[in-house]
Amino acid sequence: MARSHDMTSGSIWRSLLGFSIPIMISNLVQSTYNAVDMLFVGRFTGTESLAAVSVCGPILNVMIITLSGMSAGVLVVISGLLGAGDIKQAQDAAHTSVALYALMAAVMTVLGLLFVPQILRLVQTPAAAMPEAKRYLYTVFAGTVFTFGYNLIGALQRGLGNATASMSFVIISSAANIALDAVFIVWLGMGAFGAALGTVLSQVAAFVIGTVQFARGGAALRLSARAMSLRISSPATSPSWLSLCRILTTAILPFTPSRIWSSCAWCWI
Repeated sequence: MARSHDMTSGSIWRSLLGFSIPIMISNLVQSTYNAVDMLFVGRFTGTESLAAVSVCGPILNVMIITLSGMSAGVLVVISGLLGAGDIKQAQDAAHTSVALYALMAAVMTVLGLLFVPQILRLVQTPAAAMPEAKRYLYTVFAGTVFTFGYNLIGALQRGLGNATASMSFVIISSAANIALDAVFIVWLGMGAFGAALGTVLSQVAAFVIGTVQFARGGAALRLSARAMSLRISSPATSPSWLSLCRILTTAILPFTPSRIWSSCAWCWI
């Protein structure tokens, strides 16, 4: 269960700033994982480890863009339904979101683990850095479910108008990533694998903290494992299908040619 924050009354500017600033901070902090890894690896390991982490950056950026789009879709759908006072459809949309995220996480995990060598060759990974890059990317893809999970919890929190809650566990996760990088890279000398392991474990922590925080937040949304389905057999006009279409439509928006180019083009330079 999670508490809803009413943004339909009071000062418009206070509501907008109180909602948008935590989201901007969350997005900024989330984008620093790879940069922090590169900082530690570049300072305390060899050039092969640094090259391995750096070539994986654009690949992680594509994942972040995907999650940003999906999170925006969840936010738009759930906040709109709650603002209209339709709690039942908001809960249905939340269940659809959980099922969609679980499906996407499973697909990305399987495809990622199967095609790591091909992906690294596509981004022109230097031969000397290939072993370290494989270890880094295998580890990141193995933890995809937690990356998707904590982003989903954050999207649901923001859909309820509680952007500060989602920001808090993203910041905790980032702090944990820095601490774990120090342990795995500086003290244990684990190189690129240590950087990836620190990132995944910090996201596990964010997922656990976010889930507990969401469950204890109040009674605006009540999620049930039995209701978490995309309901493929339902009519195309059912609330589940309509919520799914709206989420996916919003999720497509970040995938403009300019965004994809800015994230990946330098790999081929």
